[in-house]
Amino acid sequence: MLRRETTKPFIFFFLVLPLFAIGRGAASTKYVALSSLGNVPVVYMTAVDGWVHDRFGTGWMLQTDTLSAIVFVVVALFVLHKINAESALGLAADNSRVG
Repeated sequence: MLRRETTKPFIFFFLVLPLFAIGRGAASTKYVALSSLGNVPVVYMTAVDGWVHDRFGTGWMLQTDTLSAIVFVVVALFVLHKINAESALGLAADNSRVG
């Protein structure tokens, strides 16, 4: 179990980060929208896990949960790689104009 002293910075970070991303205009509306988007994956995974458990049993539910986590990590790494490659190309184009 984590101590309170070690979790306080993380709690602070996750509460303050959306406030920096939101800005000043309509901040409460943007904060609520951003917070509600965090619940979407939880709701869908709960529904999928429940459906798989009812249909195929506990073992398949755990395997489905694991497989979906692996798939989403691979997709996230692919997207981050593409974003990094595009920003690197843009940076290289900017540097070629300088020299």
